[in-house]
Amino acid sequence: TSANADTFTTGVARTFVVSTTGAPTAAITKTGTLPSGLTFVDQGDGSAKLSGTADPSQAPPGGQQTYPITIKANNTVNPQAEQTFTITVKNPGASPTFTSSAATTATVGAALNFPISTTGAPAAAITKSAGTLPPGITLTDNGDGSAKLTGTPTQAAAEPAKSKAWEFTLKAQNSVGSLTQSFTLTVTNPGTAPEITSANADTFTTGVARTFVVATTGAPTAA
Repeated sequence: TSANADTFTTGVARTFVVSTTGAPTAAITKTGTLPSGLTFVDQGDGSAKLSGTADPSQAPPGGQQTYPITIKANNTVNPQAEQTFTITVKNPGASPTFTSSAATTATVGAALNFPISTTGAPAAAITKSAGTLPPGITLTDNGDGSAKLTGTPTQAAAEPAKSKAWEFTLKAQNSVGSLTQSFTLTVTNPGTAPEITSANADTFTTGVARTFVVATTGAPTAA
């Protein structure tokens, strides 16, 4: 006399009561495979309990899976009752969380390869939701709940012989929820050593005014 289907959510305890009529009281049995975490127990009073906590492995994250079983009620009076019962297991998944650091450093002219990792199911998509990346750096979503900051910071990323903190926001989102992370990428520009680019000799004539310019390259400007 009970319904022929019920739904269990992974990680959540639930009990469904199978009820019957008939005299004498029927014994209740089942055939078929139950989802992991659930049990089927005859109560000896014409009812049975389908109960437990469905394991997350029994349905894909963010999805559901059905498990058909057959329930039989039998007493000394024929015919016995038989019911096809469908158990639906829903797995809502889990919201993403960041497991990688919220900061890293880079150097102008040196390649960066920083991995970004998250947990959550289904796998989260990772994007930059606010802020600006240093020139030469890109964010790539790997499609598996991870991403990477890669590239080589250009001279525009920081002044010579100085560092600059670039602040931006990362966002991880799946079908269950989303989370943001404030990220700081500090770029250091060591600059370049000075080099004299002008000639290493010049001639002055007595009594004649003349100027010779010594020129250099390098950053910051050399004394």
